[in-house]
Amino acid sequence: MQKGSNNRNKQRIKVAKLHEKVSNQRKDFLHKQSRQITNAYDCVCIEDLDMKAMSRSLNFG
Repeated sequence: MQKGSNNRNKQRIKVAKLHEKVSNQRKDFLHKQSRQITNAYDCVCIEDLDMKAMSRSLNFG
């Protein structure tokens, strides 16, 4: 396939649609999981842990 050919453009569009479909499936799954968690629990806490700093602060002696 040449760079500007019609077949190449058709295939590029097909691949782009497949990538979009996978992206939408992942988004849908994450949304369903987060919705299930929020329905099941009254309070949800999120913490951003700094694992590098935590591992440096351990005493190995």
